[in-house]
Amino acid sequence: LGNIPMIKSTKGKTRSTMVGNQNSVKEIVKEDRFQTRMNHEDKLKLIKFCKDNNLSQTDFLINSIIKPISPYGYEKLIGEQYMKLYSELYGVETVSLRYFNVYGERQSATSDYSGVISIFEKKFKNDEIPNIYGDGEQYRDFVYVKDIAKANIKAMNTPNVSGEVFCVGTSKKVSINNLVSVLNNKYSKNIKANYLEARNGDIKESICDNSKIKKFLEFKTFVKF
Repeated sequence: LGNIPMIKSTKGKTRSTMVGNQNSVKEIVKEDRFQTRMNHEDKLKLIKFCKDNNLSQTDFLINSIIKPISPYGYEKLIGEQYMKLYSELYGVETVSLRYFNVYGERQSATSDYSGVISIFEKKFKNDEIPNIYGDGEQYRDFVYVKDIAKANIKAMNTPNVSGEVFCVGTSKKVSINNLVSVLNNKYSKNIKANYLEARNGDIKESICDNSKIKKFLEFKTFVKF
């Protein structure tokens, strides 16, 4: 199937959850090519597998925008539309979840495109200077990993939401400069970031409208950053 989908049986219903993609916008823009097999073909394989094997529900876990500014974003949107199409044509129960910036314990900080929080945490612990691409006023919506797990469970167990798309985030913005201040306060340090040129494909503003997930999945509160 590719991208290692997870299939399980819950209360007599067989469901599958897929988390996987080429997650570096920087690398995709740099290489000037679509990650078709990872970000598109494998998602279609999973949906077809569910259809052919009468699996009742598929959750497609993505983080995308309506007007993508990179090939990465377009791949996400295409996969999302396939989910809706298979729901309407073949009756495969699908739900698409748009993750915002997920953080939590044990998050990897080993690659250049790991979550910014895990990268900065490692820098602060080692008394190293973190890099900020741009002026640092770009902001993100940081959502705790346990809220992501909660959203998945609710999406799998809520009836009459097949084909729907839900944004998963707090609706609270945190700038990268503010993140540095938070970590300086946490570790009682006064580290100054190293500012570099902004990267192509990186967005300036990212914040979730979570009104839909609160209404339809009864997701009342999120962990405060």
